[in-house]
Amino acid sequence: RLGFDRGQITFLKDSQATRMAILDAIDDLAEKAGPGDRVYFHYSGHGSQAPDRNKDEEDTLDETIVAYDSRQQGIPDITDDELNGRFARLRTKNVVLVFDSCHSGTVTRSISEIRPRAIPADDRPELYEMTTRAAVAVETLPHVLMTGAPAHQQALDGPIDQGGFYGLFTYSLVRSLEANGVGAPAQVIHEGIKQELRKIEEQWHMTP
Repeated sequence: RLGFDRGQITFLKDSQATRMAILDAIDDLAEKAGPGDRVYFHYSGHGSQAPDRNKDEEDTLDETIVAYDSRQQGIPDITDDELNGRFARLRTKNVVLVFDSCHSGTVTRSISEIRPRAIPADDRPELYEMTTRAAVAVETLPHVLMTGAPAHQQALDGPIDQGGFYGLFTYSLVRSLEANGVGAPAQVIHEGIKQELRKIEEQWHMTP
């Protein structure tokens, strides 16, 4: 519906979404996407934090996404530093990155009926190598970044749309895309997301 050929879509679900599979898919994307191509990356799942080894985070924690096998022995989460380094290799400026996960505000699910999309921070510092990633003002990013929560907050899952269970941000994004169409600017899509979240807020009598 959004103009992408099915053969150009990589979909990793549940046990397929291992650390190496996710990183390999991003590397493959960076290798294949040309200067004029459109790139869309969407992560919907657990977010967490891990020790900051290079001291570029004020709270001493890197933000992470949690792959299917992340908490197995010897396998770390995927840090914002790692993601940033890989996405920086993209040769196109037509890039949208979506992270519907806790602590996702600077990235470049606890396990109630309404669930935060977070798990405790990883306490295995030996698995996280020192990498350098200077703080970047959001306004200067070479891509569009939409996230389900600031770096210090959690994103939510919940029952919406007659019993379906969704990440609130992902659900609202899809509704906005359907309402505004393929050619809508990112600002219009983002405003549509906020409108959908306000509807959920009215239904739940709370602020998601």
